[in-house]
Amino acid sequence: MRRTSAASTLALLLALPLAGCFKQKQHCTVMPDGSGKLTVTFGMKKDMVTMMESMAAGMGGEEAGGANEIKSMLNPSPDDLLKNSEGCVAFSEPKREEKDGFVTVSYTCWTDDINKVKVYDTMNSDGPGAGMGEDMEDEGAAPAAPAARKVAAAMVFKKDDAGYTLEWKTEGMGKMDEGMKEFSTEGKSEEEKAQAEMMKGMMKGMMEGLEVSIVVDMPGQASSPDGFFTTEGRTGTFRITLDDMLDETKMKAMGERMKKLAGASPILKCGKSEVSDDAVKAFREEMAKAKADWEKRLAAHRAGAAAAEAKKAGEAQPAPAGETK
Repeated sequence: MRRTSAASTLALLLALPLAGCFKQKQHCTVMPDGSGKLTVTFGMKKDMVTMMESMAAGMGGEEAGGANEIKSMLNPSPDDLLKNSEGCVAFSEPKREEKDGFVTVSYTCWTDDINKVKVYDTMNSDGPGAGMGEDMEDEGAAPAAPAARKVAAAMVFKKDDAGYTLEWKTEGMGKMDEGMKEFSTEGKSEEEKAQAEMMKGMMKGMMEGLEVSIVVDMPGQASSPDGFFTTEGRTGTFRITLDDMLDETKMKAMGERMKKLAGASPILKCGKSEVSDDAVKAFREEMAKAKADWEKRLAAHRAGAAAAEAKKAGEAQPAPAGETK
């Protein structure tokens, strides 16, 4: 009998960037000179957030495990933002919202060179991005991450005579086709079909509201030679929801798109730049302001952290003989 298990069924979810979030969106804007910004939005069900934050509050250090990781994702400090990414010159203030039973957090990072940007998957040490470092070094991108840090997303942006090419470096994308097969009933025995339907029901209960998307704004009119992104104007979009995953017709079409990748990273192309000089100037001004604001917030955060450490150290010192604290 063909093996069907929860582990293999979850392969699709684990292939997605920042797996573990129920809602996750990455919106990248690339300027003609390779500078740009990346807005990351992720969310989890409110009841799960409440449970995990309670666990983090009740346990300390390593005992809290993933609870502390989720806490830092949903309440990221400036140090968390720096730890979980590379190549960014500024970060916006994270914005947390609660709506429709979900807690979502979003922030934007700006970069002088999109090729240097990496977003790390803090939740899956053996998950998406494993082994990506050497490949990206070969292509002239940022240095490889330490072995324990897996890359959830990175980009390779190049200019040529025809225009521009962006490769979205997420290793897990090449594994999505395998995960999709677990939801299909095509070519399976009656027993396997029943297992697939049972697993769909389990996934619907576990991952209700799941939505993952990648949006990229290119300098010129976008096209997707591998069919991974849908394109309109200068924008390429990849989006998948739980409803899509449970719809066999949609997943079969998605599987065909995955086969075209053949394990490679999805590519988005565009022609000559249509970004006006005024738009370039406006972006540079936006990034300069973001840098100034970020430097102030980072300095204030570190001053506060240093003061807290000094106070903690002072309270730990034994009082002189005959005196009480």
